[in-house]
Formats: sequence, C-alpha cells, structure tokens
Amino acid sequence: MIFLDTNIWYNYFASLEKTTSQIKKNFLKNQREALEIVKLIKEGKVECCITNFALMEIYSVIKTVLINSKLLYDGFLPGEFGRAKAETDIQLPKESTGFLNNFVYEEIKNMCKFDDVEIDYNFLNRFLKKCGLDVSDAVLLYQANKMGCEYFITTDNNIIKTAEKLKNLKKPKLKIKAIKPKEFLPKHSI
Repeated sequence: MIFLDTNIWYNYFASLEKTTSQIKKNFLKNQREALEIVKLIKEGKVECCITNFALMEIYSVIKTVLINSKLLYDGFLPGEFGRAKAETDIQLPKESTGFLNNFVYEEIKNMCKFDDVEIDYNFLNRFLKKCGLDVSDAVLLYQANKMGCEYFITTDNNIIKTAEKLKNLKKPKLKIKAIKPKEFLPKHSI
C-alpha cells in the first residue's frame, strides 16, 4: 500500500491541465512520474491510501495555484495581492471549481482506500518534536504510517531524510519508507 504526498497529486493534476507544454523540463518529468503512479493505482497494481486531511490539503494547494493563475492572468502578482484577500475576492470560474471538486473529492477519493485516521495528539506532538517537519507533512506521514502503508511517495527530500532518521528511533517508530517516485516506479511498473 502507498500514500502519495500532496506534491505527487499536484503533479498529476497539473498534467491534466492544457498549459503544461510551457512548464520546465524537470516539472514535466515529475508529472510523467505522477501519471505513471496514478496509472498503476487505476490498473489495480498498487493500492493507494488517502485521508480527509490529505484531501483537504490537496484541495487547498490546487485551489491556491488556480487563484494565483487567475491573478497572473488578471495582471497581478500573487504576492502583491495577498493570499487572504485573493481567497475572499477572487472568484474562480464555475468550471474550475467544479473540476477541482470532482478531481479531489471524486476521482482521488474513489481511486484510493479511504480512512479517516484518528490522530493521537500526544503521539503527534512527540512526533513533531522529533521530526522537524511542518505540521501538514508530519500529519500526512503519521497517517500513512498509521494506515500501514509501505511507502510514502514524495518529491520532498526533507520528508525522505526525516523518515529515514525516525526509522531508527524507538518512539516515535516509523515503519513506512519515504521515497521518490523514481525509486518507486522501477520496482512496481510492468
């Protein structure tokens, strides 16, 4: 069983957009890897897990990207407009919000084994003190581990290094292995 970090879902989402021909080569490589992993999930070759927290984070990240794209299209730089003001003042077109809702709450949720993992906040607090990750990354890694996933697939080097360090501790003990898509794909494609 695998758990995909938000950056993998974002790369998959971005590969669905029609503007990808203008994106840098490295980003396209990340998109191709995300597409390959999602294809394995859709074909039933690997099982993927997802939680409510992960779905909300994916939704938030992609919505921010769509808002920033709209700001740029309207002649603003996202930083000068301000995120809070953008969240309240910028109205995404209905087709964008419909697509986003469908992508996150239908497509991803239906592709993955869904579990609303209850968080042990005492454990999570100890986990956060030991790992040094930001809260959202720590929660995702914690939930993936709690669900019994074998792999946490991410492009984030910090998560990979942290997960490796935590494997050697008694508490909090991580059984999950954090790896990059390029490490996962050769073992699971075919």
